[in-house]
Amino acid sequence: MPESPDGRDDALAAAFCDCPVERFPPGRAFVRAGEPAVDVFLVEAGVARLQRALRNGRRAVDGFLFPADVVGLARVDSYAFTGEAVVPLALRRMPRARLYALAASDRALQAPIVAHLREEIAGAGMRDFVSLARPPTERLARFVARLCRRRGVALAQGAVVPLPMPLADIADHLDIGVETLGHALATLEEGGLARLAEPERLVVLDPDALRRLGGLDAPAQVSRQARLAVGPGLWLPAGRLH
Repeated sequence: MPESPDGRDDALAAAFCDCPVERFPPGRAFVRAGEPAVDVFLVEAGVARLQRALRNGRRAVDGFLFPADVVGLARVDSYAFTGEAVVPLALRRMPRARLYALAASDRALQAPIVAHLREEIAGAGMRDFVSLARPPTERLARFVARLCRRRGVALAQGAVVPLPMPLADIADHLDIGVETLGHALATLEEGGLARLAEPERLVVLDPDALRRLGGLDAPAQVSRQARLAVGPGLWLPAGRLH
């Protein structure tokens, strides 16, 4: 999720305040792949996974949603993913056309919408295909480092990173098997980078090495596709796209 130290996401949350809260137990879908993409979803509480079925029958977990995350902003005809609750999930939904109409007359909404849309298009809410070209241990290091950022956990020595999703979800997100994920976790621990303290928590031991291994020293790039997916009438900050 985009950081918003200036509180810009407050305007986005306020836009959803009159939308009813919907609750889903673990494993229940709140949207399914192929359904008309007409709504935007704001997570109030819990964690969700975005997944899809591959042609070979395997599952791909494209990403995870956490409180205050938004998905569904891109202008597409149908959802490419199925969204399911990982733990008890609470969210609000709003028709995308209504949200964009509000943003067209409210500049305070435009910056957070664009920020979330960047994440949706560029890969924070989708699998990082650059990362999938890396060895499993590097993929895991990148995942942990980015998860710290998204959960608001400072990537520092001794930092505890919550892992509310099953290891099978992480493995499918990284496009590796659960056994390979176990080997990657063991490699991080043996190298003094991070260790699994318990099934739902990972402790960072060497943040700099973890960041380097994950290839996160280079500035993030955002695709020009974001221009095509932005709703009509929205302001796009200059000088940020390539």
